[in-house]
Amino acid sequence: MNELALWLNNRAEHGEVEPLYRRALAIDEKSFGPDHPTVAIRFNNLAWLLRDSNRLVEAEPLMRRALRIVRRATGQTIRMSPSTSITLRHC
Repeated sequence: MNELALWLNNRAEHGEVEPLYRRALAIDEKSFGPDHPTVAIRFNNLAWLLRDSNRLVEAEPLMRRALRIVRRATGQTIRMSPSTSITLRHC
């Protein structure tokens, strides 16, 4: 799902991308658990799509969740900038 969504996103077929990202997120949360690094990637990708669609209010909590997962998994402190410039990118 995620790979197809990435491909469609690169082709600017955004209308089809969000449901695929959401489905990939749901599948991976169920498969791996809510704190798995793969789930962070799914949150990140969906957040970027929402950000690129100027839906920052929806994007920010998803990115914060992704960053918390990465922080726990790596022990690194990763912060969002005050301008909500999300630091991870499509994976």
